[in-house]
Amino acid sequence: MINNGVFESRSMRIAVFLILLFFPIYLWGQPNDKLIDISLEEGFQTPPESAKVWTWWHWMNGNISKEGITADLEAMKRVGIGGLYNFHVGHQLPIPGTVDFMSPQWWDLSKFAIKEAARLNLEFGFHNCPGWSASGGPEVKVEQSMQKLVWSEITLAGPQKINQVLIRPDVDKKYNYYKDVVLLAFPVKDSVIDYKSILNISEKMNSEGKLEWEIPAGKWKIMRFGHTTTGKKNAPAPIGGEGLESDKMSREAVTAFFKSYPARYLANASEVKNGIGHIEIDSYEAGLQDWTPMFRAEFIKRRGYDPLLWLPAWASKTIGNKLLSERFRYDMKRTIAELFEENYYAHFADLVH
Repeated sequence: MINNGVFESRSMRIAVFLILLFFPIYLWGQPNDKLIDISLEEGFQTPPESAKVWTWWHWMNGNISKEGITADLEAMKRVGIGGLYNFHVGHQLPIPGTVDFMSPQWWDLSKFAIKEAARLNLEFGFHNCPGWSASGGPEVKVEQSMQKLVWSEITLAGPQKINQVLIRPDVDKKYNYYKDVVLLAFPVKDSVIDYKSILNISEKMNSEGKLEWEIPAGKWKIMRFGHTTTGKKNAPAPIGGEGLESDKMSREAVTAFFKSYPARYLANASEVKNGIGHIEIDSYEAGLQDWTPMFRAEFIKRRGYDPLLWLPAWASKTIGNKLLSERFRYDMKRTIAELFEENYYAHFADLVH
């Protein structure tokens, strides 16, 4: 049977404990009158510029006009929108407009839009490339596009002298772009490759892919590694705005891309005071890449060893043992991540500023 006095006493103690526990949190969460000089209701009805909503502003396949631009922006201002990001996008069922992407008329309309936004005190930003993913366009060269490792392999028996053209790894026939990285050979004994037995025989292959080599006794696996474009494009781009995605691990490629579009956009708006305050990289849907021309040098600098002899492990083979192979794969992924962060996002921010 419960003693009511004891129950009430305990309940009181619990209530006091909870008050003491949460009262400081309540005070901490209260507005500071010195910082906020308007009531919650007033702030909700008439928010300060820093709290206003922004919106996406999509221009679809050149279906744009001065009248439409002014109407859109004045409507944004009327409903209390504080700023916008201008996107130039396409659609699965493209309806071409009257203005070609990046034509003189298109540049004039872009500048007009920035002036109109400034007149209405709307903050103006734009996406860094046509579409909303990610950083690419029609002026990106195939050699400065996102790159991936590709390889081919054959097994030959020795001793014998070989003098033949090796099979080139498969590449997209649309671009037919390929550069050799390394040619490796190792004896085939079991499912595990002895690291010390791997030979770099790149110097025995000419620029046409012909290998001249005295194969030692036994069965030998020959792996030809190279790199090619991933073929990924910016999307969904307007008509005339589609192209390859720029190499995210190369500062040179990112800089070239920046000059081809964002820098020209900024230059076009340069006469409008405070015209553009934001450049955005939106959603990332460009897929992965695992190579760039300077990857080997960057890997050696960051990880302290040469990755070339370990590349069969990247091709899902086991070198030494599973743990060593996984360590190499981790080092590859770590290097890729660092180059993405430094040479794409951080470098892009530096270019913007």
